Amino acid sequence: MTTTTDPVELKREGQARSQTSLTGQQVHDFMMTVVLRPVGLEVSANDVRARLDHLGIPEKSRAGLFARAVAAGLLEKVTWALPDGSQVPKRIPSTGTSAHSATVLVYRRTSTRYLGAPTDSP
Repeated sequence: MTTTTDPVELKREGQARSQTSLTGQQVHDFMMTVVLRPVGLEVSANDVRARLDHLGIPEKSRAGLFARAVAAGLLEKVTWALPDGSQVPKRIPSTGTSAHSATVLVYRRTSTRYLGAPTDSP
């Protein structure tokens, strides 16, 4: 059970919980979907939505998979510099059918190496 009230930690815990229903093969298939994108290309959930739907990856698990790809060095979040020098994540409107004005993060493909393999658990 969660004892923290830190929003960042709560988000991470939620993403981890959303991954429990995924098979190792689904995680691997997502990572391969990322790996097949050219290095330097910007990518968002909009760009891979049809593929993730085809793979049967639930929408609730997708943010956590993108976080995994960042942790694995396959993606990095794209940011915009503000006039005060701070950085904010680049977001674009979601093209999902139930988006209701939601936005999605934009990532940049960073590495061609993926050493993971399918397992029975994510």
